[in-house]
Amino acid sequence: MTIESLFEQGQSLEKQGDYEQAITAYNQALELDPQRADIWYQRGNLYRKAQHPAEALEDFDRAIQLDPTDPRPYVGRGNVFYSNEQFTEAVEAYTAALERKPDSVNTLYNRGKTRLELNQDAEALADFEAVLHHTPDDAAALMSRGGLYEKQSRYQAAIDDYSRALSLDPDDAVVWVGRGHCYMALAQPEQAIGDFAEAI
Repeated sequence: MTIESLFEQGQSLEKQGDYEQAITAYNQALELDPQRADIWYQRGNLYRKAQHPAEALEDFDRAIQLDPTDPRPYVGRGNVFYSNEQFTEAVEAYTAALERKPDSVNTLYNRGKTRLELNQDAEALADFEAVLHHTPDDAAALMSRGGLYEKQSRYQAAIDDYSRALSLDPDDAVVWVGRGHCYMALAQPEQAIGDFAEAI
């Protein structure tokens, strides 16, 4: 089989959830051409999904050595570090990815979420605002920024973000509860009770 057919076979098996056979296909492709950064990245991402973080990081590092311009292996490293609660390393990896692709809203959001874990609220807010600049209707970013405003006791701003998030995703109980807490903080118990009821 050719490298391309093995690579495609691996991707197909990965989509079907057959990780073991997908890894075998990627291994065979890399035996034929160990200089293919995209295959190292793909196998690393598969290792990450299969809960093998050390192997994933090795593959991402190899992909970066072969093609330092591709942001994806840096994102992969960030995701592994985030899952391992290595938040400082995750922020560094996401930042490296953003240096290569500054307008990636997913990476901006992930870095913002990670910065919250480090109590870097101002930096997290800047990331969420950058996401919303590119995609104003991003419900996850609205919810996260709303949560940050709530943490800062900026309750009306939080309510505004939560309300926009709920207009996009009315089934998110966490947002209903968050907005309810903000209404309670503003001494508006009727609105709060209504939101808590929606969350149930």
